Amino acid sequence: MAPFERFLLQSVADSWNLSTYSFGETEDDEALLEYLFSQWDWSYDTQAFLCEAFYNTDARKNKTLEEIYNDTLHILGRLPSIHLKREYRVEILRNDNQEFLSNLGDRDFSNVKFLPSINDSYYWKILVAMYRDSPDEMEFWTNAVTRRKIYGTTLSNWKTWVLQYDIWKLVRMFDLLKRRPENALNIINLFTVSENASLFQASLRLPISMVEDESESNRELEDERSVTSEESGLPTSEILSNDGLIVSNDIDNVRRTFLHETFLMLCLG
Repeated sequence: MAPFERFLLQSVADSWNLSTYSFGETEDDEALLEYLFSQWDWSYDTQAFLCEAFYNTDARKNKTLEEIYNDTLHILGRLPSIHLKREYRVEILRNDNQEFLSNLGDRDFSNVKFLPSINDSYYWKILVAMYRDSPDEMEFWTNAVTRRKIYGTTLSNWKTWVLQYDIWKLVRMFDLLKRRPENALNIINLFTVSENASLFQASLRLPISMVEDESESNRELEDERSVTSEESGLPTSEILSNDGLIVSNDIDNVRRTFLHETFLMLCLG
């Protein structure tokens, strides 16, 4: 982990009295720790890339183990467009595993077991304590497959690949849950029950099924606006909704408005 992740985990543990002393009292605590470690985005990527590289028989014929290892870590450090954080993690990985290649030797890569750094063991126990405190929410936040099952959509390998969790985001969501436990229900009510549901659906480019047909007067007004727009050669930027509110038909603006208002609601409560 990076120092800022350790700091955040320590802060959330202090804020909500999460104790690591009970770790081990439940027989599957060790398995849960390993599960959370494997679902962490950096751990997930590292394991996936190293396994693919070392199990590639063609690559092993043409390159030494050191070349495969260095090439894989180079890719891991440069994968996203903003890569400085990942390069920093690669350096930590190298420093913590300086004897990796010599210990591996001629043994098969299946003998390798991925474990958290011994320097991070205390902080992984905090994550276990967070999971024990709010298991349903933590499972939803940390596991992309669980999220997609809940949504009722078809499982997709590429979405499973890219939707692992960041520690700092996980801490933020956990802290919000503890501070404002009613937020989740408020969001559901706001965007699926209230009149603002159409804005929510538009922001996700979903069909707006909850909006009734426009009244005749509104359609006439919209037609007049459309004619005016066509005559001027300018695109129509606003339409009148059936409740008399002006709503932008620019999807990007709608998405920005939705994200901004949701952010304010989450932060200000």
